[in-house]
Amino acid sequence: MNQMCLFQGSTDSPLNEIGLAATKALKKRLESISFDAVYVSPLGRTIETYKQIKSPLMPEMEIRENLKELDFGIMENTLIDEASKLWPESFESLYNNPENHVPVEGMESISSFSDRVNKELYSILDRHTKEQVLIITHGVVMRAMMLQFEKRNLSDFWVDDYIPSTSLIVVDFDGEDFIIIKKFDNEHTAHITDV
Repeated sequence: MNQMCLFQGSTDSPLNEIGLAATKALKKRLESISFDAVYVSPLGRTIETYKQIKSPLMPEMEIRENLKELDFGIMENTLIDEASKLWPESFESLYNNPENHVPVEGMESISSFSDRVNKELYSILDRHTKEQVLIITHGVVMRAMMLQFEKRNLSDFWVDDYIPSTSLIVVDFDGEDFIIIKKFDNEHTAHITDV
């Protein structure tokens, strides 16, 4: 759906051919890593990603509702260009003023979304002190987490460029500070076009 430039958000969809190829490449990259826990968004595309990358070393997934992608409300399944014309105030504030975002009907505000995601992030961290955890989630969720990792304000929500499919953020957490080791790393998909 993203190849069609739609607001996908919390709409469920299967992995396409490119997504399946990317997850196959990711599996090779992760297969020698022993994780203590795996947390997954409840959407089908993340559950399918987990199934595609699961190795003998990987524990069973735990589905976490708060890792779900941003709900775009009535904007979902609308072309991005069309949404900018139908809901100009919400669209403009979404990208240019996220701290004062005006959501459309059924849409989460960026502020409440970010709060939801980061509450879940810290809940996971509290459960796994000094353990290795894998979180399988979505691009906008990753953006919300980056606010914590880089100690940024909500106004900088969209500062990162496009986040490629199956890209990795590798982070160490010492109980207070985050150390980013890899950010949106997708070297495993270098041989795949259109990721």
